Amino acid sequence: NWSDIDSLIILNRTENIKILVTDSIGNPYQNNEILIQQLNHEFSFGTCISGYFGSFSGNIQQQYEDTLLKYFNSTVDEWSFKWTVIEPIQDSLHFDKADEKYYWSLENNLPMRGHTIFWANEAKVPGWARNLSDEELLIEMKEHVIDIVSRYPELNEFDVNNEMILNHYFRDR
Repeated sequence: NWSDIDSLIILNRTENIKILVTDSIGNPYQNNEILIQQLNHEFSFGTCISGYFGSFSGNIQQQYEDTLLKYFNSTVDEWSFKWTVIEPIQDSLHFDKADEKYYWSLENNLPMRGHTIFWANEAKVPGWARNLSDEELLIEMKEHVIDIVSRYPELNEFDVNNEMILNHYFRDR
């Protein structure tokens, strides 16, 4: 039940600690109150940004953004980086949806993971690419990687081939 998310976060993502504060020669301070506030942590706690981001109606978009910023410190895009979205027609690149989420994440200091450059599911490979010879496909794939990686230099991590164990389109080629 996610209705009380704040309580769940406190239960699952916090821990009480005991800190001994001493003076310069090692004597513990007595009867002093010290307030410690954790400002950040060492691990990513991310979420997927909906493919419909930017097109929610009314105040839903602002609520969605506020929730992302309140609970998460990294993002991944749901589907805007996928080959069928970026290049549905050969050499006709459409970065608008991916750009929107990328720049929003940058503006809000949320590291983003690039998902996904390729998807090994045949239905998720653009039709024009499925019709290429193996040699032509490899050339187009290399070009696509360069297009994505060079356009998004702030992305330090990419899913290069999604679901490659379950799906094996590229291996079968």
